[in-house]
Amino acid sequence: MAAGDVTVSSATINSFWGAEFDGINDFLNSSLSMNGKTKATLIATFRKRITTNQMMIVEDNNDLGDRFEVLFFTDNKIYGLVGTANNTDYGYTSALTAEDALNPHRIALVYDGSGATNADKLKIYIDGIEKSLTFVGNIATSCAASGGIKIGKRGNGVTWTTGIVGKAVVYDECLSPTEISQDFAGKRSTKNLIAKWDLRDDYDDSSGNGKNFTNNGTHRAVEESSVRTAITTLRSTAGSSAKYLIIKGKMGQITGVGIE
Repeated sequence: MAAGDVTVSSATINSFWGAEFDGINDFLNSSLSMNGKTKATLIATFRKRITTNQMMIVEDNNDLGDRFEVLFFTDNKIYGLVGTANNTDYGYTSALTAEDALNPHRIALVYDGSGATNADKLKIYIDGIEKSLTFVGNIATSCAASGGIKIGKRGNGVTWTTGIVGKAVVYDECLSPTEISQDFAGKRSTKNLIAKWDLRDDYDDSSGNGKNFTNNGTHRAVEESSVRTAITTLRSTAGSSAKYLIIKGKMGQITGVGIE
């Protein structure tokens, strides 16, 4: 790389932490039941390790039928299920690209059982952007799941998460796009917040409502910085001729890194 040339990472620069699951009989279980809810918002961060044969799950399911679930499936589509029959009432997004599926994504499922149509009842946001959904069956007017919110395991007992699930929150109201963005930024009020699991140092519910997770199996806490990833990539690209690390920032936030 010639002197004066600067390469700036195009990746989003942030830190990501969560509980990593190996997909072998490990999950987190809480006492938070969604039974009887007619409005709810569930938000969680997902990070796949590879694009195939992995699914990321946050759900309340008391049997193979009644579900309240967000699912990042093996086909790289995001599914939202609220129904009373086995996998027959849901909506799903178009597939993420194989490359994008490996990035951390903050996913929000917004449920309003009073909606006139499936599209009114169920919405999915990826990184704050509402996605068009394809629907199968009929989204329920009231949630019947009562098994308690879980991370890492579906109710069928044979489908497990492989990868990282970060901070997860549940509200018993339908958040607007603005409020979802506020939650992403950590600026949302605690109004109608019924559970918040940071999944950083422990599995406790930091909302104060006592819906702590119990740990089943073996997990490990992980924290990753895309700054580190970007620097490693740039170093390998620049080779031994690179002499300087350049960091771009604005108002205290790192927006890019470069090597000269």
